[in-house]
Amino acid sequence: MKTQPPHRRGTRKSTILKRRSATSPRMAGFLRRAVIAVVLLACATWIWTTAHQEEWGQRAIAAIDKTLVQASLATGWRLDRVQVTGRDRVSSDQLQQALRVSQGDPILFYDVDTAASRVAQIGWVKSVRVTRKLPNALQISLEERVPVALWRQKSGRIQVVDREGVIVSPIVTPAFKNLLLVSGDDAAANLAPLLNALQDAPQILKRTDQAHWAGGRRWDLTLKNGVVIKLPETMYDAALQRVTDAQLRDDILNKPIDYVDVRDPLRVIVKPKTGQAGDLQLNLAGGRQDPV
Repeated sequence: MKTQPPHRRGTRKSTILKRRSATSPRMAGFLRRAVIAVVLLACATWIWTTAHQEEWGQRAIAAIDKTLVQASLATGWRLDRVQVTGRDRVSSDQLQQALRVSQGDPILFYDVDTAASRVAQIGWVKSVRVTRKLPNALQISLEERVPVALWRQKSGRIQVVDREGVIVSPIVTPAFKNLLLVSGDDAAANLAPLLNALQDAPQILKRTDQAHWAGGRRWDLTLKNGVVIKLPETMYDAALQRVTDAQLRDDILNKPIDYVDVRDPLRVIVKPKTGQAGDLQLNLAGGRQDPV
């Protein structure tokens, strides 16, 4: 009787090869579909580009666009309302002119990015976001600039600026008449550090009427009583603190003086008005203060 050879299971290598051979048709099918998709996409891109360049193509695309617009309107995707947040000084007319929309317009095809760019050109607008709230609304989120000063230019023209020196309004209305008046070339562009320092010196801030950017490198403050404070080129905070200390000790800003010079970090120099030196009394023990 013949003995049958024992049944041998396939080796790991043969099993792997079988699996690979079994999956290779699926892989080949996937690759064929991928190649076909790429070719079709390339052809569609070429046709679309050619159509835009040819007159017949432009007419066809316009017809397709019109059909899509009408279809979107038929399904209710039309502008019904515009919601605005953050608006204070931007007028409704300015916003309407920039948005260029009307009730009933097809909202699905409205270019929100281009609209945001137009709104951003309004002087009062610091930042803006325009979004769709489908199916029928636009949301406009504004951040407006804050007016902080009146900038008197060399020509004599006065405009309203924010703390970054951006002109927010070419017209000075009564609402802005109490703002700080600044002058000098590039004064508006150098305004922020001064404002920061004045915020930390409220005794000086409430008395300050004007600020002049002198020599393109430093500030002279003119108080409401005409006294001038000559600031250094840097370290405004420390200089204003020395003036504040002198004011608390000697009431210096109410004395008959022309100016207080704090450009020297070690001294407070006081210039009395002509003929008033004898009336100037300072507490020299409280710090180094030199009448000149």
